[in-house]
Amino acid sequence: TVGNAQVSTSVKKFGTGSLYFDGTGDWLASAPNAMYTVNGDFTIECWVYTTTTSGLQGVASYSNPSTGWSGWQFSIYNQEVIYENLTGSGGTGTIRTGGAGGITANTWIHVAVVRQSGTVYLYVNGVSLASGSSAGSYTSSGSLLGIGTDRTKNSSWYSGYIDDFRFTNGLARYPNGTTFTPPTTALPTY
Repeated sequence: TVGNAQVSTSVKKFGTGSLYFDGTGDWLASAPNAMYTVNGDFTIECWVYTTTTSGLQGVASYSNPSTGWSGWQFSIYNQEVIYENLTGSGGTGTIRTGGAGGITANTWIHVAVVRQSGTVYLYVNGVSLASGSSAGSYTSSGSLLGIGTDRTKNSSWYSGYIDDFRFTNGLARYPNGTTFTPPTTALPTY
């Protein structure tokens, strides 16, 4: 943990707790790991419960600031969901849901970023609200997975709770922009 990121047992979607970030420099950091290097299909998903819908809030990112921020980031900006391809090879730089994002404060909302065959789909509560080309690939050297931050600005901290975060490399769990029912129980731990 970085800052005072912590587990909250009072606000949670599933199980006995969720991650709590107060929006002032708290985040979780992984050690560098090739598992987060994307070259093909992937899925990033979690439940978010923001305490504000004002400004940019990093949900998760994978980057290395010492190598020009190459990587990806997944954020909430006001009421929309944003996925950014950060100087990776190929594809557009930013895909966003715009005003249709539907992110509201103090409510559990399932959000997902799915890349399938070079197309990224952004989902909110199981509905695909935006898509775009993003065929970028990234190297893992020195890069960290950050949860609760965008890491590229070191000022876009998440404010609220995140539960059941899952990153799946090599699989588009919700393909082709098709509507799906968000998980109704905690995700498996394997």
